[in-house]
Amino acid sequence: MRPLPMGRYWGLRRLADDGGRFMLLDLRAATGDALAELIRGLAPFATGVLLEPTAVDVWRRWGSPHVGRIDAIAAEAEIEGTPRTAADAVLAPIERQPVTERLGIARMGTDSAADLGLDRATGLRVATCHGPDASLAGDVTGYLTATSFIAPALAIADTHQRRLIVADDLAPKLQALNAQVVDLPQAGWLDG
Repeated sequence: MRPLPMGRYWGLRRLADDGGRFMLLDLRAATGDALAELIRGLAPFATGVLLEPTAVDVWRRWGSPHVGRIDAIAAEAEIEGTPRTAADAVLAPIERQPVTERLGIARMGTDSAADLGLDRATGLRVATCHGPDASLAGDVTGYLTATSFIAPALAIADTHQRRLIVADDLAPKLQALNAQVVDLPQAGWLDG
């Protein structure tokens, strides 16, 4: 396994907890106030968030320096901009790997060459899950919540009701998911 890119910020290490596990939130479906409320309410219980590049301004306002950010990007120019926007990693197709390697930024993808594999069978990888009923396999390094995880909050237009759903429903589910992985052994990639 080749050395993992740590990036200009902290890369994969910043996206992991002390045991080397990932708890990533897919917030790409959220925009505006809903996105801000999800970041405020759920990001403290995650190690990283997955966002569209258009959401970077919201992240800068409401995000935490203790939580990493993955930008879902397709165009090469967007990857070139990641050092200026402080992304810790990118979700990008394999065609963008030469650019990510040149910049030293970690790439998430479903292909075998990705630094952090999404729903793939081997290597450093995370599994997509819908909630705390998911079971964590011993060789999986973490979770990425599916877009369906935040759907209940996005279905509510009323700000107060949406905040209640985030606090009373989604945050406890995310904490329960975290509790499932707390006793797993430390991930070996931290030593490499």
